[in-house]
Amino acid sequence: RRNVRKGRDFSVSMTPEEHARRLGVAEHRLTRVLGRVEGLREVCTVVVRHVARFVGARFAALAVPTEEGQLAINATHGYPIALVRMLRIAPGMGVIGSVYVKGAPLLVEDITTVPGLQRRPRYRTNSFVAVPISAGREVLGVVCVADRLDDQPFSREDLSSLRALTAPVALAMSRELANRNAENFARAAVTDPLSGLFNRPYFHERLEEELDPARRRN
Repeated sequence: RRNVRKGRDFSVSMTPEEHARRLGVAEHRLTRVLGRVEGLREVCTVVVRHVARFVGARFAALAVPTEEGQLAINATHGYPIALVRMLRIAPGMGVIGSVYVKGAPLLVEDITTVPGLQRRPRYRTNSFVAVPISAGREVLGVVCVADRLDDQPFSREDLSSLRALTAPVALAMSRELANRNAENFARAAVTDPLSGLFNRPYFHERLEEELDPARRRN
């Protein structure tokens, strides 16, 4: 039996073998796409689109830690990023903050049964899943999905699928963070920390680069 909603074709009933095969294809496809994109925001955008499609979710979001130590929503699916672009989440606060600190996934079948959680008006169902994206002991971000297209609660199978899909995501995010750190280190090596201006070693390096062709041309 199959269900089609908004162009999304997903199985309502699927054997474990079929699900494993479909998950393997999705993981492979996601890995290939992530290998072609550059930039942390672009990576996050690809991720929310793929995970929402796989589990059949109307909404998805991915939060990453900022340099100030808080969490910011870096990409969304199903609603404009502009609605949450300025939102900052303290570690340990709310669903995203708690999953980030604990490094453990959270599956909620009915939010009304969980003390301290409130149902959001935009959601049609009471179920959601939040999964940390981890590289070793470091949590690089948190991906959340809400509102299954069939209006059913998310299952442990959905949770397991999301955890599997975060493996290539962690590699891509680690790559982008390493690139960003390398750029920061390179910038720090040539700038004065107080004024932000280029420093004397950089001046001499650039001067030599300009003098070299001048010497060759006499």
